[in-house]
Amino acid sequence: MHVSLVNVLVLALFVVGGGLVALMVTITQRSYKQDEKSEHWVVYPGAEGGSRLEARWAVVLDEPGKRPILVIKEIRGITGLGLGPAKALVDNVPSTVVSGVDHSTATKAHAVLARAGARARMAEA
Repeated sequence: MHVSLVNVLVLALFVVGGGLVALMVTITQRSYKQDEKSEHWVVYPGAEGGSRLEARWAVVLDEPGKRPILVIKEIRGITGLGLGPAKALVDNVPSTVVSGVDHSTATKAHAVLARAGARARMAEA
C-alpha cells in the first residue's frame, strides 16, 4: 500500500478540521440544564441568543480633559443642547451625555468625545 504525503495531509486536515467543527458546535449551541427544583429545562444565562448590540446604551462623561471648550462644542453637536446645558454637563461630571440609544450611536458619540480629549465610557442603559 502506497501512502503519499498528500493523502496523509488530507487525512490530518480532515481529523483536525472535524475536531474544530465539533468544538465550534459545542461552543455555539445553547446550553440547557434541568432545574433541580422542577422537571423543567432552563436556559443558562446568556444562551437565549440576545445580543448586547441590541441593548440600549448610555454615554457617560467622566472627565472633560484639557480642552473642555471643545468637549462642550462636541456635546452640543451630539445632543443638540444649548451652551448652558452642555456646559453644565461638563462642569458636573460624571454626567450622562446621551442615554437610551443603540450601540452604533453610542459608539459614535464616545468616539467624538474621545477625539475631543474627554474621558467617557459606554454603559448599558
